Amino acid sequence: MIGESEENLLEQATKCRDLANDVVDRFASETLIAWAEELEEKAALLRAQMPRIVHQS
Repeated sequence: MIGESEENLLEQATKCRDLANDVVDRFASETLIAWAEELEEKAALLRAQMPRIVHQS
């Protein structure tokens, strides 16, 4: 996850959700929503690790 910030991941997730709303094809929409959920999960993990990262430095 180096180089990925929580803000960046959430921005990507929002873009995926926005694209999903614009996509007519059901499969593509479901795929984009799944990607958005994965990005949100990564952002949450990154957020959870932040206190440990700060204390380790």
